[in-house]
Amino acid sequence: MPATKSTATSSTAAIASPSAGQLRWLHLSDIHFWGKNDWKDEAARRKLITLLKDKFADGSLPKPDLIFCTGDIAQGETKPNELAAQYASAQKFFDQVLQTCGLAKERLFVVPGNHDVNRNSVNAIFQKGLRGEGLASIADSWAKQDNVFDDALKRMHEYAHFISTYLPHQHPSDDEKARLCYRHVQEINGLRIGIAGFNSAWSCYDDHDQNQLWLAGEWQFNAADTAFHDKTDVRIGLMHHPVSWLQAEESTLAKKRIRSQFHFWLHGHEHEAWVTPTDGEVMIAAGAVNAKSDSEFGI
Repeated sequence: MPATKSTATSSTAAIASPSAGQLRWLHLSDIHFWGKNDWKDEAARRKLITLLKDKFADGSLPKPDLIFCTGDIAQGETKPNELAAQYASAQKFFDQVLQTCGLAKERLFVVPGNHDVNRNSVNAIFQKGLRGEGLASIADSWAKQDNVFDDALKRMHEYAHFISTYLPHQHPSDDEKARLCYRHVQEINGLRIGIAGFNSAWSCYDDHDQNQLWLAGEWQFNAADTAFHDKTDVRIGLMHHPVSWLQAEESTLAKKRIRSQFHFWLHGHEHEAWVTPTDGEVMIAAGAVNAKSDSEFGI
């Protein structure tokens, strides 16, 4: 593992796990499916599949055990039913990636990003009140699934439908389906792997989200801790946003809990691929599958 900030590129290789075995994964993010841009984005996605096939074939890159996508699968609701069409395209792409990697769908885990939100479903007046809430009241709303929770999660209806129909293993319980976050444990190569998907998109709304996002982190981290306690060798957390995008109280809490609970923390959003080891976890940011410049691209 590198000791300093590294430049992760399209040839980023495997991550070694503790000595009980090895774990390899493919980390994708920010695909931004949008039919309007298929004329240029499809070429990039096709080259990615070709890259993987070639590197698997010549042995320069090992096939992964897991595939993670840290959000912004879609581009957003740009016109009626646009999100549904974007997720239909995403499903075909993920099928290609899984086939190329020789993996079943149960080895694919994703989390929502800000572009997976339908902004047209947000009550703007209610949103202003949401941003003015406090950490304790947000956690309470998330736990009780009250009217604040219900109103906020309406913006994620299309994403929820995509997950329930394509990746139902992510949310096997009613609790996980409602909150669109999950905790999953499976054994791979002799290792008990804990995978936690965090929903950082549920309070997303506009272009001023930075430092305004609520995570309901205490609930989500506690749920992961309960699910993984004494049951895992390696714990991996997935979230779309860097913790710096959260409200100050949430950011402080998240940093402490990530360090104490997870070995690896993966995110996307900023289109900057890098790896940062700390005294606790290793934080890994993916670039974008569909980026505006070569410097933003990365897996």
